[in-house]
Amino acid sequence: MESRNERLKEAAIYLLILALAAATRIYGIGEWSLVGDEIFTIRHADERWTGLVGPAHYAPVVLIDYVFGLTKWSLRLPNAILGVLSVPLFYCLCGRTFGRVTALAGTALLLVSDWHLLFSQYARYYTGVFLFGAVAYFTYIEALRDDRNSLLAVSLLSCLLGVLHHPTFLTVPLSCAVASALVWAWPGERDMGLSKQIGKKYFLVCAVAGLIVLPWSLEIVQKWNALHPSAGTGGFRVAGLASSLLDLVNRAGIVLSVGAFFGFYVLIKRDVRLGALFGVLAGTPVLAYLAASEIAPPFRPRYIYSFFPLVITFAAVLSSEAIRAFFKYGLAKYAVLVIIVVGMLPGFVSYYTGKQSLDPEDAVTVLEERHDAGDKVLAMPVGVNYKISQSHPDWDLIERGDGWRGRVQRAVEEGGQVWIVAPSSSIPGVGQARESWLIDHGALVWRRHAFGYVRAMPGMSIWRLGDKASGDADSSASVKPPRGAVSAWSSVGGPAISSEQIPLLQKRHTASRICCLLVSDTQSL
Repeated sequence: MESRNERLKEAAIYLLILALAAATRIYGIGEWSLVGDEIFTIRHADERWTGLVGPAHYAPVVLIDYVFGLTKWSLRLPNAILGVLSVPLFYCLCGRTFGRVTALAGTALLLVSDWHLLFSQYARYYTGVFLFGAVAYFTYIEALRDDRNSLLAVSLLSCLLGVLHHPTFLTVPLSCAVASALVWAWPGERDMGLSKQIGKKYFLVCAVAGLIVLPWSLEIVQKWNALHPSAGTGGFRVAGLASSLLDLVNRAGIVLSVGAFFGFYVLIKRDVRLGALFGVLAGTPVLAYLAASEIAPPFRPRYIYSFFPLVITFAAVLSSEAIRAFFKYGLAKYAVLVIIVVGMLPGFVSYYTGKQSLDPEDAVTVLEERHDAGDKVLAMPVGVNYKISQSHPDWDLIERGDGWRGRVQRAVEEGGQVWIVAPSSSIPGVGQARESWLIDHGALVWRRHAFGYVRAMPGMSIWRLGDKASGDADSSASVKPPRGAVSAWSSVGGPAISSEQIPLLQKRHTASRICCLLVSDTQSL
């Protein structure tokens, strides 16, 4: 009877986790506008699903597109499914290695992770590498601990599937190969409490596989260098390494990262050998990221997202250790877990509030109301550019990317009006050079920032450059302001900024060249 009750309890836990994951990861996938690299997925899925770069990611997109057609919902559905499944799967894998308490703590942290939430609703490969990264790491640890070839095979198969999602997953088998070399070389037959034979087999398989994929890897590096000419020209700088590390910590979450650091320390104190093994598994991707961010920019934290299951695990170890240590103190035993969860909640909630308060398609609506025949448009955000190209193929779009200032100036000199849709940030100084140039050469027409409970929230603005067509009631905003000045502007359906506000804006521009326009109409923010 007790065994049956325990199975029912475990089944109820899985159902609850699955329900929470589905509710948080599915909600909104058909509502949020397509942004960023999701447009890349749309444009390249047909050619890449049969190629060597990301076929496991692109093939489901092509299949669902064939069945349901290309919509926001269908494009994101494969990743949303993987995102939902990865949560109970993490609970299962972590529980097998560390026990139920640690697994439950880690699952709670994963559910409120804005990084995992973002990528679960983002039509790119990231959720796939998270899921297969979790499987690869945990089954590798179990294979070493239990001396099981079947688990070794599962880990290697997961690595293959992860690499087929994206080449950056190679950091996972690389880290496991380094750890295997450590286990293999450790004195004694099983002095680490881990199977030297499993370590030897894993290392040899990775060595052979590495030689096989080396030409493919070099080809990818060459393509990367062609797309990013600055790659390979940098050097190692302490300031650059520190900045890259802070970017990684910030993206994973500061509170979660601090918890993970001390959780790793707990692992070391529990068992220095097991802690050293996990240190190699987590440290190898981080070192690879730091090196690549310096010699092959732009290499971003998301490219080692496959190691994020270890970050969650380390923080969960700290939480479970506190639960055990303070068990007799009632609710106080959950203090560490609650602190980390509460520290992560602002980012989690801000994801939803940001999506609901700032829709990039709103910028297209503004342009539709103001665009005249013959006007040119530069839409810097990829999603806005794609939306315009699909809904208004007759509009004259200026090419995005480097050199946009020169192209805009030439368009202005040719006559007519130029509209620029530019990203902005709630953090002073971000995008300052672009903002300053736009202030000096154009008039701000519309701006809105996403609402959230974290400091860094995205925004979007529309600027007008060039001659204003006659008869427009807002013709005063088309006059090019003197250097350092800010033109009056009006939001769609909202009041224009009064003349009394202009000196204040000029003062702010002199100080930081970033204008924060405060008006009573919430539609303009």
